[in-house]
Amino acid sequence: MITHPLLQPKQESSRQKVMNLAVDLGTREARSAPKIERSTNRNWVVTMVVYLLIAVPAFLLVPLISYNFGDASSNLVDNLNKLVVFGSPTLLVVAVLVGITGYYGYGRFSWWLSFGFWVSIIVLLLNIGTRISWLNFGIFWIIIGTLGGMFLGCGFELLTAIRRSTEKLIIWVLVIGMAFSAAAGAFAVRNGTRPEKPVSTLTRAKEMLPFTIFTPTVLPSQYQTFTPVIAVSGNRLLMYYGDDPYPPPPVIDFLEGLEVIETKGLDEPIDTSGVRIQVNGENAYYHEDSGRSVIEWQQGDTYIIMTSHSPINGKDLVDAARSFTPYVES
Repeated sequence: MITHPLLQPKQESSRQKVMNLAVDLGTREARSAPKIERSTNRNWVVTMVVYLLIAVPAFLLVPLISYNFGDASSNLVDNLNKLVVFGSPTLLVVAVLVGITGYYGYGRFSWWLSFGFWVSIIVLLLNIGTRISWLNFGIFWIIIGTLGGMFLGCGFELLTAIRRSTEKLIIWVLVIGMAFSAAAGAFAVRNGTRPEKPVSTLTRAKEMLPFTIFTPTVLPSQYQTFTPVIAVSGNRLLMYYGDDPYPPPPVIDFLEGLEVIETKGLDEPIDTSGVRIQVNGENAYYHEDSGRSVIEWQQGDTYIIMTSHSPINGKDLVDAARSFTPYVES
């Protein structure tokens, strides 16, 4: 066994070890920070295809409904047509966003966007006949629900991105998406409110409007039991005889009663495409449009349009028009 000190292995001092380690670290290649790999999810692509298979045929039904029913369609068919016209393109956009974002791993955004859209459709259908004014958003429910889903989806993806220190670009995109969704949702709510101002009496309406108010003394039998709902919108007087909600939701209006709108006399001639009749010495025009019977005429300084939203004998509507006289306070 060798025991001579000169033949023993040379021992490194602690200082030398530290210096050697520093040199070793300085010469190594820089290691990149570990990246979060997002696996693709083909299930969301399948979801996108399903949405497209719903949206495209529904959109193609629009001209088919118009061709088969034309102007003689009922209010239900007419409003279903409006719902499909707006809802189908929205679903097409939702399908593309859901498929792309879900495929690349942003499943929370896809899930909340889908949830918001379909919930909005359900809420819209449940509130078609509501008598609560703040629920009468009509088509705007689709906008609110879709944007609400986008907002929540962006929020959850933003929290994930911050927690995982994901790329700054993704974070900024999500922040901008949340801001856009919030602003657009606020705009939809604001524009979804009805501008009409309900008033209790025609006397009050007369004080607000710069033209003569006319009222019917004879009503078709199906409307005689109703007390009219009276409202003022800008320079328009609205009177509605019916037991369904009025004013109707925006865009979609499932009305069943008799509606009278009066405004200051028109500067331009009345649309003369209908059948010309005589009402109190003035030319009036009767026509039918999408299941509605309409008479419009100008009496003195007042333009009047009366619409029956339910099937009615044309003679009954003409008799009601001829009974209009200037309103006199009782």
